[in-house]
Parts: sequence; C-alpha cells; structure tokens
Amino acid sequence: MTAQPEIAIEFDHVSYRLAEGRELLSDLSLAIYRGEIFMLLGRSGSGKTTTLKLINRLLEPSSGEVRAGIEAGAPLADIEASFVAFERLFAELRRPALLPEYG
Repeated sequence: MTAQPEIAIEFDHVSYRLAEGRELLSDLSLAIYRGEIFMLLGRSGSGKTTTLKLINRLLEPSSGEVRAGIEAGAPLADIEASFVAFERLFAELRRPALLPEYG
C-alpha cells in the first residue's frame, strides 16, 4: 500500500475581506503537498500576496481555514525551515523578470 503524500499547506474555503468589506480572496480551496513545486500566478490585484500572507499568518482569513503541516509543539528547526521556505516563496513572487508577461 502506498502512503498518502503529506499536505504541507491547505486552504479550506478561505475568504479574506478588508475592514471596509471589500473582498480580496473568495472561497479558495487548495492543497500543496510536501515536496511539491507550486506556483501562484496572476495579474496585479488577483490575490497572490494576500494568499501568501494568509499562509504565514500575517493576515487571518475572514472565513474558512488555512492549515500548515507544522503541528503545535514541532521542533524549532522544523518551524525555522518552514519560515525559510516561505521567505523563498515571497522572493520568487517578487521577481517579475522571470515571467514578465504575468507581472
């Protein structure tokens, strides 16, 4: 029997609204598996940065749930490694020269 891949990050019907009520993200559901290469691609204002800020808890969802593979009580090294991965993710997002037609 093959083991199921471990989910690293999961969005379960996540929405995010600004305080004034404008919706920036609507009903996003997705799973990113450990070791998987994932690209978040879209035009300016499409919710890429909001999605990444929800992953690393700079923002909290208005509805739905964001889950990460780090369980409470995980070793500090695991948590630090995850933050390094998120930092790389943000760095790649900010490199429009890689795919200028999507910038």
